[in-house]
Amino acid sequence: MLASAIFQRLHNDPELADMLATIDGMPAVFQTWAEPDTPFPYVVFRLSDIASDHWGRRVFTLYIDVWDYNEGGHPGTAKAISKRIVELFDRQRLTHPDYEAIRCSLDTRGLIPEDTSGIVHLAHQFSVIAWRKKFIEKLIEE
Repeated sequence: MLASAIFQRLHNDPELADMLATIDGMPAVFQTWAEPDTPFPYVVFRLSDIASDHWGRRVFTLYIDVWDYNEGGHPGTAKAISKRIVELFDRQRLTHPDYEAIRCSLDTRGLIPEDTSGIVHLAHQFSVIAWRKKFIEKLIEE
């Protein structure tokens, strides 16, 4: 699944890792959700499939959320993490064994108001287009 490429990009970036909390020595990066007692700051991502008009092309929406806690609600750390996430994904290519070309582009990002005082939540939404390797191979054969 494409999620493995996204996880690896987030998990293996030393600059991002330095800004995130660690759990068992690993950066706090999660797919879909994080446990309620997860230390701040952390990142959660998820993917949604979108219908494509071509069998060789897969289209996804990638959601990446940054969660932090700051008594004053100041988003400084979350904004630095957000900046790095955009650098890692916007107009960048990913690699995955099932796809020949995977391209990401930022659609939206912004602060999400939370009911709990001090919680900082920054949300990102990326479009991801991935061309199936089998389609590209078939195209080259013809």
